[in-house]
Amino acid sequence: MLLRLAAGRKSIQLRPRPLVGGESCTATVIANRVQDADADDPPDAMTQNYSWSFTTGDVAPPADFVIINETDPNTPGTDTTEFIELYDGGQGRTALDGLTVVLFNGNSDLSYEALSLNGYATDANGYFVIGNAAVSGVDLTIANGLIQNGPDAITCMRPRPPPSPITRR
Repeated sequence: MLLRLAAGRKSIQLRPRPLVGGESCTATVIANRVQDADADDPPDAMTQNYSWSFTTGDVAPPADFVIINETDPNTPGTDTTEFIELYDGGQGRTALDGLTVVLFNGNSDLSYEALSLNGYATDANGYFVIGNAAVSGVDLTIANGLIQNGPDAITCMRPRPPPSPITRR
């Protein structure tokens, strides 16, 4: 989570620890630690602390039954209709938070792309399509030619993989 506060040319970024679902939080700006840098628009200091609170939403457990249903990485001509189709068995509206699709180069066994599915869900019929912009019904658009041709691999994994490159076993 990143919280960015901005005023004019100055900004402050806060990176609190990860929050869990249903957690109540309060943020407070301490008045005597904030000052306006210019002198042309007094007052140049806050008169009192400012606080706000929020509660994070419930987080569904990551889907553990989503499969890679179909792929088409090598389309005729230039690769402009590549896709990876995921399927949740027909349940539909399954949150994909916590899942990552990872593409591996079969010659080096190293990952070359990791696509986080946080914030996405399958459609009412249980499908989720990752593909080029020309693919009908695409849910997550990728660059043309991203999926390599050859002896490569695609996996859908949880938890998120370590930073690339990683080695397939």
